[in-house]
Amino acid sequence: METRHRSSPTHGRPNEGSSRGGVADSAPKLVAVAGDEYLSALGDARRELEAMAVERDLLEATLQEAMTRADRLQDAVDDFQASATFKLVNRARSLPLFSGAQAIARRVARVFGNRSSSSGDHPSELSASGEKLPFGGFASGASTSSPEAMIAQRPRAICICHTEWRGIRAATYGQGEAVLEVPGITSKTQMELLVRFIGKSGARTVVINGVPPGSIELARAIARRLSQTRTLFVFHGSTAQVFHGYSPPGSQVPDDAGLLDQVVELAQANVVAKIGFVKNGLAQYFERLGVEAVTLMNTVRLDVEQREPAVASDGRIHIGVFAPNLFHKNLTTQLVAASSVQGAVVHCIELPSSPYLHRSDARFVVHGMLPHHEFLSLLGSMHVNLYASLTECYPMTVVESVAAGVPCLTSHTSALFDESPDLFRDLVVTAHDSPEAILVRILDVLERRKDITRRAQQHVRMLNEQAKQRWEAFLA
Repeated sequence: METRHRSSPTHGRPNEGSSRGGVADSAPKLVAVAGDEYLSALGDARRELEAMAVERDLLEATLQEAMTRADRLQDAVDDFQASATFKLVNRARSLPLFSGAQAIARRVARVFGNRSSSSGDHPSELSASGEKLPFGGFASGASTSSPEAMIAQRPRAICICHTEWRGIRAATYGQGEAVLEVPGITSKTQMELLVRFIGKSGARTVVINGVPPGSIELARAIARRLSQTRTLFVFHGSTAQVFHGYSPPGSQVPDDAGLLDQVVELAQANVVAKIGFVKNGLAQYFERLGVEAVTLMNTVRLDVEQREPAVASDGRIHIGVFAPNLFHKNLTTQLVAASSVQGAVVHCIELPSSPYLHRSDARFVVHGMLPHHEFLSLLGSMHVNLYASLTECYPMTVVESVAAGVPCLTSHTSALFDESPDLFRDLVVTAHDSPEAILVRILDVLERRKDITRRAQQHVRMLNEQAKQRWEAFLA
């Protein structure tokens, strides 16, 4: 019988010393390569899981919001159908006078506008359910149709503003392509969704315009959780508009001084990288306090539709006074000046309750707070607009009016026309608390409006170029 011997560990291994040494040398390299590949795959898997978690949260928030709105809408429909009003309307529809009454109502609305006295300029509180936040559960609007569309852009910076702060909102949309409208952060869920979205977008900079509710906490959350993302603030107010510890009765003025102080503290603690100031002279002050601060200018989009005055066919002069009824907007003085133009129709957002103004009620058209695109169309349908307020930083209404082809008077509280002596003479009312001084400027502009508008538009284009250069330096 053939006997098979079990090989010893060294059996059949010629030149053992040299070959074994080669294996020993290459083993650590193989382990290192395998380890790197494993860590890379693990990192990819973790990032994919994080992205899927964000997507799940966004979808869940959107679904919950849609279900809540559907339930409330159904309840409202059921209540209305059971009401006496619904039954009365149904009966009225069967009458032959109904369609005629509708036509008359439409004609009256076109001639007289909406005479509601509510300005709508003050931010409203959001419900904890996120009912007013249709964009991903964390924003009330945005520059894209969906969160996924903004993520696909891979934006360099995301700019955040309050939905109802009209001038700041317009300025924010002039800054960049990725804009989120966040009127207030009212829950931990909303904050979580917002921070996760910013991280998923890949944006390395977040710019917060103004100080919307919850934005101080948002800056801290970004610093804690998104180490590669910087937070910048843009302050659109001035010291003349700030009331610390006191607000005039009924003015609903926020405590801007306290909010700005918190932003400065965040900058000194390196939670906020920079602060931009739109009011000339403020950045220099805060630089002396050791804060990285710069002076910015707002950008207006010049692709506003050019149109002839929509109401000019009646042969009357139409003057727009589109400032809200706030203490520093000088609204009543400007309305007095505009109504002093013989036969003029005066358009405004709201009408103050001054008895002597109501003596001219038939000449005022009150439009209320309009969506921005409707406001721009109205702004461009006037013969001249007024924005001679008591204090300003970089008034968007003035540059938007000029862009829309209509001259706009302003006060010397901003530096808009400082670089153009001719336009300063034509459009700046130096005695802006005098109705007579404003009236003199109105009459002069009406005589030379085409020439003034042409020069003003050239000037605004130059301002836009300066604004873009400063913005790029701010983001750098």
